Amino acid sequence: DQLVVELLWTSPEGIKVKKTYGFDRGSYVITARQEIVNGSGAGVTAREYAQLQRTELYDPNAANFVYTYTGGVYYTPEDKYKKESFDDMRSKKLDRKVADGWVAMIQHYFLASWIPPRATEQTFYTNVLGDARYIIGMYSPAVSIPAGAAHQFENRLFAGPKLHDT
Repeated sequence: DQLVVELLWTSPEGIKVKKTYGFDRGSYVITARQEIVNGSGAGVTAREYAQLQRTELYDPNAANFVYTYTGGVYYTPEDKYKKESFDDMRSKKLDRKVADGWVAMIQHYFLASWIPPRATEQTFYTNVLGDARYIIGMYSPAVSIPAGAAHQFENRLFAGPKLHDT
C-alpha cells in the first residue's frame, strides 16, 4: 500500500543528502523529504528548490478543439488562484514570497503542484530556459547547518487529474 524511494548522494567533503519520496496507493499526493547531514568540518548554508518544468503544448489538431489554458498557476491567500502564462514568464519573472500557497503547471485535464508545509514562507519564481522550457517553482529560505548537524525539508507533490474536490 506504500512505496518509499530513497535517493542518496554524498559530496567529497562529507555532506550527505537523502531524498525520500513516498507513494501511497490510491493517492495522487507524493511526500517529498530532503535530509541534509553536514559531515564536513564547516557549516553550510542550504535551501530547498522544488520546480515544475514543461514546454508549450503544440498540437497540430488544436484548431479542432476548444481552447484550454496550459501553463503555470499559483495560489496565495491574498490573491487566491492566479495564472502565470508562458507569455507572462517570458515578459517578467515571478519573484514573490508566499506562505500557505502552492505552485503548479496545468493543462486541460491534469496538473502537477508543489505544496509546501503550512505557515512556511517560500519564494515563488518563474524562469524560461533558452530552449523554450518554462519553469514555475519555489524555494525555501536559506538555513545554516553547523558541522555535524542535520536539517530536513518537507513538501508534497500532487500529480494527477484535476479533481476539484481533491
